[in-house]
Amino acid sequence: MIESSTSSGTTAAPGAPEEPLYIAAFPDDNAYWRVDWFGEIAYPDRYTRRKHPSILIYLSKVTESNFSADPEVLLQPHSTAPAKGQTRIWVSVGTLMVLRIGDIWHRQKLHLSPEYTRETFKKLWVGRNNTDFIKAGLNPDKAGFLIPIPEHPWHMNATHSYCLMASLPDGRRLIVPCVELIRFYFGSSSSLLRQIFSTQLRRENLYSEDRYDHKSGLLSFKLGYGMSGRSASDIGRLRLDPVAWRAAAMVSVSMLKAKSTGEPAFVQSFFPFEGNTYLDVSGKWLSFQGEPNQTFLVYGINSCTHSFPFKSLKYVTADTRVKPQFTQHQQPNDKSEITGSSRDKKDQPLIEKDPSSTLQGKTKQVHQRERFPDLRGKPVWKERVLSLKEWLAKKARASKGGAVEAGSIGEGGSSSRVRPTELEALCQKNKLPKQPPPDFVRRPLEELLTLGPMDIQLLTASDEDSWSVPVGLMVTEDGVIADELFITNNDRTQRLRRACAMTVDDGTTRYGMAIMETTPDFTRMYPLGDKAVPVEEILAQVELEFLSLKEETL
Repeated sequence: MIESSTSSGTTAAPGAPEEPLYIAAFPDDNAYWRVDWFGEIAYPDRYTRRKHPSILIYLSKVTESNFSADPEVLLQPHSTAPAKGQTRIWVSVGTLMVLRIGDIWHRQKLHLSPEYTRETFKKLWVGRNNTDFIKAGLNPDKAGFLIPIPEHPWHMNATHSYCLMASLPDGRRLIVPCVELIRFYFGSSSSLLRQIFSTQLRRENLYSEDRYDHKSGLLSFKLGYGMSGRSASDIGRLRLDPVAWRAAAMVSVSMLKAKSTGEPAFVQSFFPFEGNTYLDVSGKWLSFQGEPNQTFLVYGINSCTHSFPFKSLKYVTADTRVKPQFTQHQQPNDKSEITGSSRDKKDQPLIEKDPSSTLQGKTKQVHQRERFPDLRGKPVWKERVLSLKEWLAKKARASKGGAVEAGSIGEGGSSSRVRPTELEALCQKNKLPKQPPPDFVRRPLEELLTLGPMDIQLLTASDEDSWSVPVGLMVTEDGVIADELFITNNDRTQRLRRACAMTVDDGTTRYGMAIMETTPDFTRMYPLGDKAVPVEEILAQVELEFLSLKEETL
C-alpha cells in the first residue's frame, strides 16, 4: 500500500550555485518572478544560437508582498499577476539544472525555492501498467480537468505540454511534468542535459570502453568528451538499465515527431526505471469533480530511493583540461609558468548565444539536494592527475584582452567573446573541501615523493574523501566479503576498509601502487609496463595479498 506524508514551508534554494548565477534572459527589475511552467523546445534564434536548443519558460510577477514570510500564499492563484499575461523567455536546455517550477527569481538570480506542499509517496510502484502520458490541459471524458485552471492557472498557455500521470492505489493520481522528470533524473550537469535534448541520443557521446563485472557489481567506463564526472552515476544507469535508456531516448523521439508534423516540440519522458520507490516531491494538491486533494501536481522532485543497477562505479574523464590537485615539482610561491586565459567579469551573466570557440571553458558548481539516497553506500570514483608535468605544458598561455563580459551554456561555436560555461551538480555528499590524503595514504605517498620527481595518476578519487574507496572486490561465490576487510569503529559499528590505487611513472618504469587502510602500513607496487591494467585488478590483487597475509599470521 502506498503511503504519503505532508508538510509545507521553504528551504534554501536547492539550485543555488556556489556563487550567484545570473541568467540574462530573466527580467532585471525590482519585481519577483515565479517560474510557472516549462514550454516547448526550439531554436528561437538560429542566428545567435545554432548548436543547442532552448526551452521556453513561463514566468509570472509575484504580487503578494509577504510571500517570503508566508510562502504558502504562493499556492494561491491570486499570489501572482494573471497568468494570461505571462512573460515568456528562452534559455538553453542546459540551464534547466537551476530552474524549477515555483522558484522565485529576482534581478536575474534565484531568490527562493519554496517547498509549497511536500509529499513523500512511500512504496510507490512505477511501471507501464500505472503510468500514462497526458497533456496538461486534459479533460478526460469531459468529466473535469485534471489540472483545473481556477486552482492552477499557471499552465494555461502550455496546455499541450506533456506530463506523466501515475495512478495511486487509493484512486488518486500523481502528475509530473515531463520536463521535471528530465530535469531531475538527468540534471546532474548541463553537458548531460544537452545530450538528452539532442536530436539523436548516442551512447558513444556519453561513454566508451565500458565494462561491467556482474560478480562485484563494478561498472567502469570512459566518459564522452566534455561530459561532467558529476553525471557518471546517471550515465551508469543509462548504460545498465534499458528502461532508463528508453526514457532518455524518448526525449529526442518526441522532438523529431513534433518536427515532422510541424507542431511545437513538447517533449515526453518517463521514470528511468520500473519498480518501487519512495518519491519525495513538492507541489500542490488539486481537486477533481468537486473532491479536494485528488491530484497531486509535482513542481519539483526532491529525492527518489529506487536503486541504481551497479554496486560501485569507476570512470575516466576524457577532458584533459582538469587542473591537478597535488604537486611535487612546484613550490607554493612558484607561479612563473602558470598563466591563465582571460579573466571573467565579476557576476558574469549567462546569455543566450553560442559561446566562443577560442576562449577556454569553465565549470560552475550548483548545489543540489541529495537526489538519490541509494548512492550513499555505492562508491563512485575517478582518475585524476597528481603531478604538474604534462598539465603545465597544456596550461601555459598568455592572458590576452580584457575581462570576458558574459558566459553561455554549451560548447564553443562562435567568434563572440562569450565564455563557454558548463554547470554541474554539487550535492551534499560532495560539499567537503578538497582534502589532504588520509593518514594511511599520506605516509606511503610522502615516502614515494622523496625518491624524486615522477608522474602520478590517482585512480580512486572518490566523492567521500577524494582519495580512496571501500574495498570488497574479493567475495566468495555466495557474495560474502571476508571479515578481515572490515574495520570496527570506536562506536563498535563496522565498515569496510578503504584502499587507494594510483599509477606511478618515474621516467623509466610504470608501476601500479595500492595502499590498504591498516596498521602497520600495507603498500604494494606492481610493474605495469605499457599495459593498461584496470584499477579493479590492482585493488583485487592488493586485497588478495592482504587476506593471504592475514591468514599467515593467524
